[in-house]
This record gives sequence, C-alpha cells and structure tokens, in this order.
Amino acid sequence: MKLINTTVTLCFLAFATLPASAQSALNDILNNGVLKVGTTGDWNPMTMKDVANNTYTGYDIDVMTELAKDLNVEVEFVPTDWKTLVSGVTAGKYHITGCRVFDILFLARHRSAYPRDECG
Repeated sequence: MKLINTTVTLCFLAFATLPASAQSALNDILNNGVLKVGTTGDWNPMTMKDVANNTYTGYDIDVMTELAKDLNVEVEFVPTDWKTLVSGVTAGKYHITGCRVFDILFLARHRSAYPRDECG
C-alpha cells in the first residue's frame, strides 16, 4: 500500500506542473510533428512489445496512435520501465504515457467506491 501511495503522490506531483508546461509540450508536438509516448511494453493487454519486429500492440498503443492521428502527427513509442515512467515525462524524454496507468492508480486508492463490474 505504501508503494501505491508513493506512486500516486509522485504522479500528482509530476502532473502538477502540466498546466504551465502543457502549452509548450503541445507546441513541441505540433512543431516537430511527433507525439513521443513512453511505454513499458510489458503489460498485456495495454502495451506489449514484439521484439521480433520492434513494434508495440495493445490498448494504450491504439489510443496513443489515434491521438497522434487526431493531432495530425506521427507517434513515436519510447521504451521505458515502471521506475521511470512518470519521471520520463517530467524530464522531457517523452510527452505522455499510456492512459490506463492513472486509471489503475486511482482505482487502487478508491476501490471501495467503485463496484467490480464498473472498473474491471
């Protein structure tokens, strides 16, 4: 539980800076034509790396690919690990991570408020 609390706290701290930097990140994405996405590639079905052809598949991958299409930019998946997933965003290594990470951290803290059938 302490690890979850620490991770949630770090996520909130990391994203507390987003309002000030969100515009510059968006400008970077649009000006360079690339959305950089940090992914671990080891969490089925969210993100899985096929080492044979160096590609990723999964829900997060599909969502980020569609986001890049909506922004009319290319998507670049940047390999990372769980320890540096959030710090990679704040360090500017990539712009965003997969979306399920934050859903799961939220649900871990608030599981009793959501019935099992609503959050999987």
